[in-house]
Amino acid sequence: MFNTINQQLVPQRGAGYSALNQIRSMLPGQYTTYGETGQPIGTSTGTDYLTHQFTPQDFSAGIDPGYAFRLQQGQMQAQRLANTGGGLLGGNALRGLEDYTQNAASQEYGNAFNRYQTQRGNIYNTLAGIAGLGQQAQGTTASLASNTAGNIGSALVGAGQAQASGTVGAANAMSGALNNLGGYAFLN
Repeated sequence: MFNTINQQLVPQRGAGYSALNQIRSMLPGQYTTYGETGQPIGTSTGTDYLTHQFTPQDFSAGIDPGYAFRLQQGQMQAQRLANTGGGLLGGNALRGLEDYTQNAASQEYGNAFNRYQTQRGNIYNTLAGIAGLGQQAQGTTASLASNTAGNIGSALVGAGQAQASGTVGAANAMSGALNNLGGYAFLN
């Protein structure tokens, strides 16, 4: 029964090792990778994705491509509005365009940061849940192995006690027989 249940838990443990490898790949530094049965199969270097701090460089590097589109559309709208007045961009129009651009950048930076954090959290939580399946399967296997070992030990102790009882019973029977023979010889 142990072997059957242990085999049935192999896929869950394999998924757990795979998810653990993926989590580890998103942390900094070197790490050992594990195969589906838990054996070490190599080393890799993590990307630092889960511990990377979001920076203005990430924002400007296009980590949020929607920002560029929204900024362009807003600036074009402001320019069109200014052009309706004869094509001149006066001080107020330029100031309005500058304010729009700065406010959009500030707001979008916060939005991009929140999306970045949410995305990292979702990825980690999904992988941690899958790794948890493997951890539960490993715990079940360990508990099953402990119970099996205890049951085998109890069976061996019981067998030893039965054998010892049989030996004591045989010795008592021999002792009784010799005692009876001695009493019979005395009476003769």
